[in-house]
Amino acid sequence: MKKISVLVLLSLLTVNTTFAQSSLPPTDDELEGNLKYLRSGKSKDEKSIDEELKIKNYDLESGLSLDSYSTSKDSSRVSLLYNLNSNPMKAMDISGIEFQYAKRLDYAWWEFYGAQSSAIFSQVADDNSQFPTSTADDIANQTLTTTTVGTGLSYRTSLIQTLFESDNLFETMGAFVNYNNTSTELGESYSGFGMKADLGIHFRSSNTVHWGVRFNYNIAHVKRSATTSTETSSQGSLLLNWTSLAGDISFYF
Repeated sequence: MKKISVLVLLSLLTVNTTFAQSSLPPTDDELEGNLKYLRSGKSKDEKSIDEELKIKNYDLESGLSLDSYSTSKDSSRVSLLYNLNSNPMKAMDISGIEFQYAKRLDYAWWEFYGAQSSAIFSQVADDNSQFPTSTADDIANQTLTTTTVGTGLSYRTSLIQTLFESDNLFETMGAFVNYNNTSTELGESYSGFGMKADLGIHFRSSNTVHWGVRFNYNIAHVKRSATTSTETSSQGSLLLNWTSLAGDISFYF
């Protein structure tokens, strides 16, 4: 009987402790953390995994709030990008334009893109005796022109809204495979496969438009036709490797 009384007493103490803890008011830090997500009606967890945004519309003449637009209705996207070297001191040593078309899947975007870029040789490749009749300066300062087509998947999230209080901000990340054709000023054309990864931060300014910036990492292994029967693969190839920053404007429909 004594043991039963002790067990009952312990149970009552546990229940009372749990109730006391659950009834404590939230701390200032907890309240401040929750307030960040009240504007869009999402919890912190939903901000991390849900890419849907609510675009608020207003009648400028009357000042009244109209129905908001949900980006879950987005179906396709067309984007135009202008790329520059990620090194601001040599920004124009790499430049180019890029066109993208993206189709929305359940949780990702399937993208197709074409791009053309110009780059100073020394910014994207190292001399591996491809041009034996030219000086080192001529090789380093020549311009490479590369045309690229590729496809891949990208994903859109709203994690950045945990740092900045804006319902219109979001970020994208993507990985792509591509095929490249590169022409040089001192030699023949090169071609081969490559990859691209990008990370973007964007602002959805309306139901159909976003503006943003993207950071791109690119790598490609391109080869030319062999000039002799004894030439090895490495003697007739270039490894292109560069990073760029791009301005981005996109249209949804």
